[in-house]
This record gives sequence, structure tokens and C-alpha cells, in this order.
Amino acid sequence: MKVLFLVCLLGVLAAPALADNQLSWIGVWEDVLAPDFFGGNLNTCVVNNTIHGTYSEIGYIVGTLSGRQATGTWHEAGYTDSVSGGFLWQLDSDNSNFKGYWWYDFAPCVQFTWQAKRKNGLSSADQCYPIATDSANTLAGYWQSGVEDFGLDNMYICLNNDINATFVASYDLDPKGIHAFVWGRTFEGGRAAAGTYYDNIPGEEGIGLIKMTGPNEMVTFQYNVQNVDLASNSYNSPNIKRKTIVWTRQGKASNSQCRTYQNQSLSVQFDGSWTDSRTGGRLHICTAGGAGWGVYGEAGYLDGTVNGSVFQGRFYDAGNCNRCQGNFKISLDADRQTFTGTYQYDVDAQATTWRETRVDVSEIAAGGCYPLAGGSSTLAGRWNLLTNANDVFDICLYPLTNDTNQGIFEGSFTINGVDGYSEGVWNQDGQGAQLNFVVPEVGGVSTMRLTGPNQLTHFIWGLPHGKSSRVYNYPCFNSSSVNTEYFTYHQVVQMVYQKSTTQKLCKRNQNVKLDPNFGQDSSSAGKLFVSSLLSLLSAVVAAWMFL
Repeated sequence: MKVLFLVCLLGVLAAPALADNQLSWIGVWEDVLAPDFFGGNLNTCVVNNTIHGTYSEIGYIVGTLSGRQATGTWHEAGYTDSVSGGFLWQLDSDNSNFKGYWWYDFAPCVQFTWQAKRKNGLSSADQCYPIATDSANTLAGYWQSGVEDFGLDNMYICLNNDINATFVASYDLDPKGIHAFVWGRTFEGGRAAAGTYYDNIPGEEGIGLIKMTGPNEMVTFQYNVQNVDLASNSYNSPNIKRKTIVWTRQGKASNSQCRTYQNQSLSVQFDGSWTDSRTGGRLHICTAGGAGWGVYGEAGYLDGTVNGSVFQGRFYDAGNCNRCQGNFKISLDADRQTFTGTYQYDVDAQATTWRETRVDVSEIAAGGCYPLAGGSSTLAGRWNLLTNANDVFDICLYPLTNDTNQGIFEGSFTINGVDGYSEGVWNQDGQGAQLNFVVPEVGGVSTMRLTGPNQLTHFIWGLPHGKSSRVYNYPCFNSSSVNTEYFTYHQVVQMVYQKSTTQKLCKRNQNVKLDPNFGQDSSSAGKLFVSSLLSLLSAVVAAWMFL
């Protein structure tokens, strides 16, 4: 996880007539919380009023200065969803430390401490590698370097015109005979990029970072690890192959040149993270042994079979309704950066086109797939909230005489002294469920998955104030500020199995569902319940409220 590593290090480039506050940001820094996470330094420099930096030759920052405050974005190597985000720093009065926080692009409301102290000396441009300001040029083109073993190294980069600003590239390192295919995403208007490479050595792949430092000059950083999490303490490790190469633009690159070695990445199929246009979140897909499964927007799940480049099966939205599940069939496009297909609710006469774009090829995404436990265990029983053994959820599963693939779900719970009731359907051999839940004066929708023999994962979406339908894209930011109510309405909760239960206990809060206010308003009482249900959030809130 990056909970500690980004607290790592940075640097900035001096320019004529810089103000005192700008000069104060130029330097070499080391992380206070995890000084050895990557093993290198953060070098920062300033161009005009923009702060630039490179840390451990695996990540960079760029931002804007306002007095003693810096705000901006960070990016790290790899074609991974978790290698980009934002930051805010505050420089202390003696210029020896900065303190602030950072967040991921895909989860801007969850923020983590970033604190660093100054080391001796100033950083120079060749240490912080400021990104070129010329917006007329991008990384697209044919590049050459003579640094690696004194041979001529060639790289061809093409930028794709898609919503996620992806790129593809092929390169040769001569005279070593190494050639590789690279794909990933671009940033800073196409003047920086992060990607994953696959070379012609069996089993060899790695991550890279590219920065255009001038109209016709760029620098690449490479680590031979599959993702940044595996780069921990690796900067000076003899077991890590780390390269920094400076390149010069030679001309244009064709699509065929950029995809010369694309076949070397054919092992990558559906696994990874994708956009999810239906919920506005992410679709995480994992495959193994011809099976595929995933979770989308933390608001639904899917399971099916994978045959080559085709994935088909069933999808299940949160909630207990007629239009909450159906069939899907998607095919991986030739570039494997997009898939195209259809999904169709059981009650719909026609299918809907489904097309998404890849945002991640790493194994990190596997954590978001929440595979089912398998075996004979089911959701039935008494469960405890992982954070509080006194909070209980009694679940009963009832079969249907005409359908062996799904049945009726009924549950009653007590969270922080507040009673609630949940009903819906179970499926997937009793290891998945789609639900409505209600407590006095507030309700919502959810899904459950049995993710271990004794572990249940509950995806909860409460209904925001005044809403009476499913809301998956409730913003965690309002007008560029954190919307703390987001956490009241959405969370992923872990539960642990306690013992078997009875039908009487599952029905004990059945009267709650008759409340006339269900789905109409989120009063303070109702909000208190959902907030209590999501009590594990307190530690996270503390992390980003430290300033």
C-alpha cells in the first residue's frame, strides 16, 4: 500500500529572480514517516511559480506555489490506477520541513500524511527534471539515446486519442538486443507518462516513468518490478535493475513502429482495472482457470467464464428490484486497452452497448475483485462488524421452489443500538446477495459477497438527503472541498462469522421496513445510524483532518 510510501521525497529548479518563498522550496528532502520506503531522495526545483520534483527516480510531482503552501499532483511509474493523485504541503517557518497530505485520484476524499525534512544542499535541474512548459510538443515521436552501453537506443511513442490519455511505445536497447513494448497513461498534456513494459526476456516486465524535459529531450526511469509496491526499499538494492536514460527527439513515429513489440504483452487479458461508465467508479476484473469475476463501482458484482478474449456471464446491481441483474458479454479489443460488448437486464427487451477503457494492468487491482470463498459456506448466520463485536447482523436465506440459482434474503441487524432490517435476493450458491436496507427514517441499497469461509464483505450505499433512488456517484468533493457526508452514505464493511442464527432473529426488526419515511428523507437520526454502521471510518477521517 502507498499509505506510507508517498510520504517520500522530492526536488525543484531555480530560475532567475525567484521570490524568497519560491527559493525556500528548492532542495533535497527525505521523508519523515518512511525514509527508506523507496530509498532515494525527493529533489525539488522551481520554474517561475511552478514547483517540480522527482523522487527515487520512480515518481514526480508538479504543482503551484502560494506563499508557503504548495498544491499539485504526483505520479509514479506503472500502468496502475494507484500511481497518481494530488497533494497539499505547508512549509514551516524555518524552511526545514514541510507537512501536508496526499490522496489518490480515484479516492480523493481519503487523505494521508506527507511529511519531509530538508537535507543539506540544493537540488539542480538535472536532479529534479522539470517538465517542459512548451505545450506545442508532446512525447509522441521517434527518440534516440546513446547512453546505454554506448549503442544507439531507439524508442517510438504514440499517444492515443482516448478519454484516459493512454499511450503505446516500443523500444530497442542496442547492442544488448533488448526490445520491449510499453503501455500506460500520459499526463501534463502528453509531456509526461507512466507505464508498464514487457521485454523479450521471458518473465521480465517492469514499470517506467517518462518526463519530457525540453522540446526535444526526455528522460526515462525504469524499475524491473511489476508495481510500485514491490519497489519498497529498492533504490539501492543489487537485486533491482534500475535505469535512467536521456533521449533526444529524432522525428515522428508511426503506429506500426510504436506497436512493433506489442505481442510481448499478450499475456495481459481482462485482469486489471477499467473505467465504469455506469457508476462513475472502477470496474475490477480478475480471471483464473477460465473463470472471471469482478466488482464495479463498489455497487455491483459480476461473474462468468472467460474464453480467450471473450468474457460473459451475469451481473448483479445493488438493491432488491426487478431491474437489478442480467447478462453481459464483452470482448477485449485488439489493443487490450479497451473492451466492447453488451449488457442486458433480465426485464429489458434489448441489450445496451458496453465499452470501457483500461486504467490498470497490475496485480494490485486483484484486491478490488473480492472473489467468492467457494466451498459450501453461505451468507447465512450471525455476523459481527469487524470493528465492533457487539454490532450484529442475523441473516437467513430461503430457497425458491422454481429457481435453484437464487432465493430470498432476510436479515435484521443492530448497529450501535440502532435496529435495522434488510431484504433482497441471494444468488451464487448463497455467497452473494442484492439488498435493500432500512432503519428509522432512512434506507439504502447494498450488495454482499462471501469473501472467505468466515468473512463477509458488505458494499453499502445509503440514500442521500432527499433522494429516493440508487445514487452511486454521490460526490466526495463539493466545490473542491471534502464532502464529509460522502462517508455517511457509502462504505465497504467487513464482517466476521459468529454462529448460526434463527428465523426469529432474522425477522426481529421486520417492522422497521414499514416506516413511511423509507427512501424519502435522511434525517439526523437516520444519518447517525449509517454513520455508526461505518464507524471504522474514524481512523481514516483522523488521517486527513490532522491539519
